[in-house]
Amino acid sequence: MKSTDIRVSHPYFRVKRGLLTVFVDASSNDTVLTTKRRLVSILKEHGGGDSDLMDVSEDSVRLLADVSPQQTGDAQPMDSACAQYRVLDDSAKIGAANLADDQIIYFVLRLANGIWEEPSVEDYDAVEMDMGHN
Repeated sequence: MKSTDIRVSHPYFRVKRGLLTVFVDASSNDTVLTTKRRLVSILKEHGGGDSDLMDVSEDSVRLLADVSPQQTGDAQPMDSACAQYRVLDDSAKIGAANLADDQIIYFVLRLANGIWEEPSVEDYDAVEMDMGHN
């Protein structure tokens, strides 16, 4: 059986919010807007009844690329307050958006008060450990 896991078959970007990671083919000709539509669909499908996620639309989702200087392997983790982000234009093609392979792209939602949430990623392993799993 042939693997359909994009992480094996193609260069990819990780699109992350909290614990959710979506892998996007880095050579795709899809636009950022198409990717946002897929994210909205996934959020609505897996929102777990969260009314905030059920009401989400493409207009309330923003994709951000981390453009902070690259860290060396022995550098300390960068303070998130110092991170720099670039909003990806809806018409840009994912494969031509001037992004490094395997770069994390954050997606953020517009809150009810109109303010955009801060990018955040939770380490799944750390969360499992916090929940008492090995």
